[in-house]
Amino acid sequence: MESTQELNPSDSIFPTKDYIVLLREINIWQLTKVVLSNVNLTVESGEFVYLIGKTGSGKTSLLKTLYADLELKEGHALILGYDLKKISENEIPFLRRKLGIIFQDFQLLSDRNVYANLEFVLRATGWQDKRKIEARISEVLIMVGLEDFGNKKVHEISGGEQQRVVIARALLNKPSLLLADEPTGNLDPDTTNEIIALFRRLSIDYKMAVLIATHDHRIIEEFPSRTLECKNGKLLNL
Repeated sequence: MESTQELNPSDSIFPTKDYIVLLREINIWQLTKVVLSNVNLTVESGEFVYLIGKTGSGKTSLLKTLYADLELKEGHALILGYDLKKISENEIPFLRRKLGIIFQDFQLLSDRNVYANLEFVLRATGWQDKRKIEARISEVLIMVGLEDFGNKKVHEISGGEQQRVVIARALLNKPSLLLADEPTGNLDPDTTNEIIALFRRLSIDYKMAVLIATHDHRIIEEFPSRTLECKNGKLLNL
């Protein structure tokens, strides 16, 4: 059963405002090294945020902390109602179902068609009703502009189309927060623009919070929005 992790309203660490992400004075570790220290961050529903910084600056480590792949050792973090200092191993899958996680490596099942890739994820997360599965897959393919691609094999479609399938996969369980780690790193500029425009539309139309880690400063100029930078062990607001 999913835990709601009720928080004590008198605890001043967690204000009453309904944040999607709330980090207070957290330190992020990789093995024996602190990669980011004294991180403070809030993200609200529907916000669109870029995360920039050099390789090794802590961008990916921050994202991993948000989806509980890195243990939170110091500070306070509330993600979609889950207190990361108190979250149990059994609760982590429920947190991740509320997130959409998108990697640079598409990690699609190349021997299957688009529909089968999406069906695999739904069944793995507890969906059983065939009609509901079909309806949800149809919905997310429409959302990403691939409504006629269900029967196409992954190897038959372009890199940009594959990334749209990855985004569709991330949308299946109706997440409140999308986390994207270098989602356009392997794409040409025109396709990159299409993908970022899609993220922006999802943020606006469906009130999803979107956090994109990227090296590509061009997209920030093309699609300006709130920007954070990992630099010298700190998370900075630009």
